[in-house]
Amino acid sequence: MAVDPSAVARARGVLTSQLGDEAGTEEATRWQQAYAGQPGAGLVAFVQEIARRRGLDPTRRQRLRMELIKAVYPDEAGDTTGPSSVAKASTDTEGTSAGSSASNKSGPRPPGQQVCAALIVSILGQSKAADRGELLNGLAQHAAEVGEIPEETVKALANWDGDGDPPVASTDAGLSRIVHAAYLALCEAYGPAEADRLLRRCIQRVERMAAAVEYPPSRLL
Repeated sequence: MAVDPSAVARARGVLTSQLGDEAGTEEATRWQQAYAGQPGAGLVAFVQEIARRRGLDPTRRQRLRMELIKAVYPDEAGDTTGPSSVAKASTDTEGTSAGSSASNKSGPRPPGQQVCAALIVSILGQSKAADRGELLNGLAQHAAEVGEIPEETVKALANWDGDGDPPVASTDAGLSRIVHAAYLALCEAYGPAEADRLLRRCIQRVERMAAAVEYPPSRLL
């Protein structure tokens, strides 16, 4: 599968601007080679490798990841509205889910939990109906493996049927790992390249939430 030359050029531009000419060119070559040999190689995983190699802090890693996703998968024309389930997740803030802090049991979820829940709902909403069970199983399995997610949240995710708000964690690290678990489930269901596209589309939709102003979804990546 050939790599889109314009995507290569855009990715190279992002990498050199973020990492410098020498390091950026080196990483761009790695990226192109990975995609040429494995068309499904995921940008999220690739940025994690760059972060380890280059010692990027979380802020730089998140910025690089978002810029690369935007460069490789530009916004699609007409993709201006999200599914109703995302809107519901952004407004249905009463109550809480297993794994969230006790202080939130009688009030709205904090913005980070709202954004995480909406992103998981959006990911499920983007999937084919026939794949829903596979994604839910994958989410539960990976949530148990990735670490930093409270045991009670892992158990709640294993019992979640996809209806209503998903169980989420109470810490930034736990929220991020839940999204990572969902991404891994997407990769298994559709392959990393399509998973990257779906994740980017979901992020664009969740970015329209009021809570995303205070807690951008990029913090979860």
